Amino acid sequence: MAHRRFSIPLVTAVILCVSLFIAPISVAADAREITVSLVTDRDMGPGARHGLGKVEAALKGKGVSFEQVASPRDAQGDFVVVVGLAGGGGPAARLHERRHIPKPAEPESLLIRRGERRGKEGLLVSGADDRGLMYALLDVADRIGWAEDATRPLSEVRDAAEKPAVAERALSIYTMHQANFESYFFDEAYWARYLDMLAENRFNTFALLFGYENWGYFSPPYPYFFDVDEFPDVKVVGITKEKQQRNLKMLNRLIEMTHDRGLNFTLGIWDHIYRGGVQGPRDRAGKPTEGIVWGLTADNLTAYTAVALAKFLKEVPDLDAIQFRMHGESGLKRTEMGGFWENVYRVMLEHAPNVRFDARAKNFPDSLIDKALDMGVNMRICTKYWMEQMGLPFHPTHIHPGNQHDRRHGYADLLRYPQRYKMHWRLWTSGTTRVLLWADPEYVRRFAESTHLYNGEGFEVVEPMATKMQDHPHDAKPFELLK
Repeated sequence: MAHRRFSIPLVTAVILCVSLFIAPISVAADAREITVSLVTDRDMGPGARHGLGKVEAALKGKGVSFEQVASPRDAQGDFVVVVGLAGGGGPAARLHERRHIPKPAEPESLLIRRGERRGKEGLLVSGADDRGLMYALLDVADRIGWAEDATRPLSEVRDAAEKPAVAERALSIYTMHQANFESYFFDEAYWARYLDMLAENRFNTFALLFGYENWGYFSPPYPYFFDVDEFPDVKVVGITKEKQQRNLKMLNRLIEMTHDRGLNFTLGIWDHIYRGGVQGPRDRAGKPTEGIVWGLTADNLTAYTAVALAKFLKEVPDLDAIQFRMHGESGLKRTEMGGFWENVYRVMLEHAPNVRFDARAKNFPDSLIDKALDMGVNMRICTKYWMEQMGLPFHPTHIHPGNQHDRRHGYADLLRYPQRYKMHWRLWTSGTTRVLLWADPEYVRRFAESTHLYNGEGFEVVEPMATKMQDHPHDAKPFELLK
């Protein structure tokens, strides 16, 4: 089909004609300035501040002025919006009590209630916690954008009382390709838009996964951020101090931006040493290769990892969880696993006891599960929901024939009682998900319900284009799939 081309003079003329008709309407709408009073708690959490910022931006977009005050008595606006934690000591909590409005109490629950105060239209916007309040504010901001009449900016806001169906709703991305990953990793504007989208759609965890069948990139991740004095020979070939510092600064900034939007941050450390095989071409593992870790051997692997992980936890202090790949695809040999993981357990207990240890279930032996629990590691087991495909919105009714006698996909033999650990369900897509199926609300409803199996805490879904440019040379120029 031939593409139509429009002349610039024609487009300009159309715009001018339309603007002539629109201008009188805009002037009429703006003849009386409207002000909204935002009555807020004095101390608001990062998520609530983010949500309030979106409300303010939505009001600005409608040409509506606003003021932020600490008490309804100080509110001078035409509309009054009372914002705060339902269980706090601020104006929102007092309004709940004075008008006997039930308070949202469960984690992340929210309430939006329309009302009047001294003849002025108003809203009560409250949450059980910072994240619930943020969700309420984001909903209000969205609906302000729907208002057709700028003199009634709250006209489309509806009463709501909501709570999450599952506790954790995570989305993960991989670092499959260096040039592609770095094309957006350092772009704060990209992350602002991306994380805004996750918050608006009520994801509450973002997971950045290093490693995974990507030719040795981030295998392991530590030397990409710093050198370890005790092991001066372990380095990324060709990396500079400046590049390491830039990587470290951006990672911490990304974690900060994630927390600012009410999301938790999980970091995946999937590869511990690069030895080829499923990880990528073996010849890259046997010689110094630009951009790949060199100097890590069977002799220093366990000792290096203990020191490097401890330093990583110090340099990146605000992690909520680390997701570890436990089995041979991480580069570990079976004979190395016992000593390696016992050392890692000790480091986590000593340096980050409150950072959750998410252990991938695949070929994770009972002996190492028992060791972690006996030592008191804050561990959860993560497993694939339907192998490496999206699958149907229920747990597999039969174990894959090739995996009847090992622990690879799904719940395998892990649903044991008395229960000693939590399970987390990871919905893989392998990059083949179709847009309409991905967005099917009936699928999401059924899938979310199924994640309660074994007192499950929720789910993690893999970004649809997570494996983009897998197996391409790392210096290959990124391309756009959707153009």
